[in-house]
Amino acid sequence: MAQNLNEIFNLFLVERKKDLASRTFSYYKEAIDLMRHCFNGYRYMDLDEEQSKKLEDESNKEIDFCDLFGSEVLDYSLFSEFLGYFLPRKVIVGKDREQKICGACLNFYKWLVVNNLIVDESITETLKDFRDVMEYELEMDKYISF
Repeated sequence: MAQNLNEIFNLFLVERKKDLASRTFSYYKEAIDLMRHCFNGYRYMDLDEEQSKKLEDESNKEIDFCDLFGSEVLDYSLFSEFLGYFLPRKVIVGKDREQKICGACLNFYKWLVVNNLIVDESITETLKDFRDVMEYELEMDKYISF
């Protein structure tokens, strides 16, 4: 049974809600909501010709990217872009919250691998991308005073 990304997100949240405290779960929900927003708004740029045509055909029906595609569009580059670019540059949150959201995203990635929804390509590079951005931001904070 093929699942779209929204169904996959919801399944992950249902499973995690059983195991997490409500405050921790709120970070997971926020992380998934941010990923959903990012994927709906930006992921179309990385689609192949066939996928682009499919999205274009459905765009008149106001169907979101996450309703149309499933795990076949999830890969290392998507997580790398989300954690290394979108989260630190497009989302305004404190560093502590940003790190908690990042942790929830990485748990989602691991869950996808364990459930055979994606192939583990190496989360190591994604973590490095995120850490590099965080270190840069910390360095820049030294020079910016309000």
